[in-house]
Amino acid sequence: MIDWTCAPFAGLSGHDVHDLLALRCAVFVLEQDCPYLDIDGQDPLPGTRHVLARDRGRLIACARSLVPLGHGAEARIGRVVVAASHRRRGIARELLQRVVRDLESRLPGVTQRLDAQTVAVPLYESVGFARAGEPFLEDGIEHVAMRR
Repeated sequence: MIDWTCAPFAGLSGHDVHDLLALRCAVFVLEQDCPYLDIDGQDPLPGTRHVLARDRGRLIACARSLVPLGHGAEARIGRVVVAASHRRRGIARELLQRVVRDLESRLPGVTQRLDAQTVAVPLYESVGFARAGEPFLEDGIEHVAMRR
């Protein structure tokens, strides 16, 4: 059984923060071979929420959402990650559905945006996102902006 948590940064334990940084590093930096500074100052911002999934205590997936800054701005979803051991089980879709529902409940009617790796576009389309631009390279990986 998977245990889900949705919380602001201040509501996460030190253990949660350690685990989400470790998972993001394992996938984005090591597995995808993209050295970058993951700690970007956005995790603890007011309004940022983190959705975490644990399987028997082990963090297997996480994502974050950022509230819009300024009039007409869009909510942002990012740092969507599932551990290699738990992929192809529907966890990413459930993770995204939870992030989307949380944003909709807090910010009804606000456009949600994310930058998807092009290989993951069908996943994002399955939860209501649509392409919103041409592909671009980010850290050597092709991405495309998507909106919902």
